[in-house]
Amino acid sequence: MGVLLLLEPHYSALLLIFAISVIIMFAAGAEIKHFLICFLAALPLGIFGILAADYRLDRIFGYLDPWADPTGSGWQVIKSL
Repeated sequence: MGVLLLLEPHYSALLLIFAISVIIMFAAGAEIKHFLICFLAALPLGIFGILAADYRLDRIFGYLDPWADPTGSGWQVIKSL
């Protein structure tokens, strides 16, 4: 299911399903080392996914410094504050 979501233009649903899966595995008693192994394996893929499209990187920078572009990428963060 994650591979199909990677083909989408956004990662919101993928991150939500990943977070729910981690919670379920933690509640089922998975060991912490399994989480670390999966996280370390997924980290390069996540970084590549962010760098593959400019708008994703712009959204991250807009979140980190919303006042740099208050009418563009930082608009929603500023309004939520």
